[in-house]
Amino acid sequence: MRRLTTLLLGLLIFFTSSLYAQDKNQAPAIPWKAGPITGSLKNFAEIRIPANYVFGDANDARTLLEITNNPPTGNEVGAVAPTDADWWVLFTFNESGYVSDDEKDSLDADAILSSIRSGTEASNKERVKRGWDPLTIVGWQMRPNYNEFTHNLEWAIKGVSKGDPLINYNERSGTPALCRAVLSLRRSRSKC
Repeated sequence: MRRLTTLLLGLLIFFTSSLYAQDKNQAPAIPWKAGPITGSLKNFAEIRIPANYVFGDANDARTLLEITNNPPTGNEVGAVAPTDADWWVLFTFNESGYVSDDEKDSLDADAILSSIRSGTEASNKERVKRGWDPLTIVGWQMRPNYNEFTHNLEWAIKGVSKGDPLINYNERSGTPALCRAVLSLRRSRSKC
């Protein structure tokens, strides 16, 4: 499998009170930059931020993860949220392989799910250490599927955290010229 440098895009939708309301027990407020602006995702890319949205750089993205009880990985390069902060998008950069057209028929859904669960268990150790609620992977929302039109591998997992259901959607590019995107959707139980 060839290696390439990719940009991971994560979208986490949280239905929370606000990321702007900070109390004295939380991390410092994020110094969001209001759109319209062009945000820099380190040296990897730029993103146009429209009006009614805000942008945070790599440090702000790590702060955002801490505020929302998610351990940073060190790969964060930026974050975007609407001005009402009901959800947010996290951008991370990671060097990763891609799925070639030749591999589309040899996908092992059980191995992929096992890998996701192992990674989640490792992250949960950090969550528990920090007094945060763990994340439980329930299973597939959408089994791995190779999209022949876009040449992307797609899947979605179901999970639970704090008693709230979550769906984590992932898309990985099979085309070296494209980016790999990891999209995670999290909703509170009352919104499902």
